[in-house]
Amino acid sequence: MIYLPKHYGTCFGSNRAIEIAYANKNQNACIYKEILHNEELIKDLEKNGIKCENEIKKDKKIIIRAHGESLETFEYLDNNNIEYIDATCPNVKKVQKLIREHFVW
Repeated sequence: MIYLPKHYGTCFGSNRAIEIAYANKNQNACIYKEILHNEELIKDLEKNGIKCENEIKKDKKIIIRAHGESLETFEYLDNNNIEYIDATCPNVKKVQKLIREHFVW
């Protein structure tokens, strides 16, 4: 017997990032790193002209993945005037903010 959970699939933050990626398919954009760990999704995005890149391309609009990025990455993008869209999941952003507020390293 196979049991399926009541709720499964991607969360709202992931769905939001996916929608942002597809909405930018004709905008000379690429996703920095893997948008999600989903090979089928990545292949479909590539078919639609959106690649996941492991390096920041200065000549493309960068889409930040659902998992977010470090402050250093955002500083690099800002300091180099690289256009980007932050598709970080709102829940991830909330956790990152709490960590910055409570821990200093």
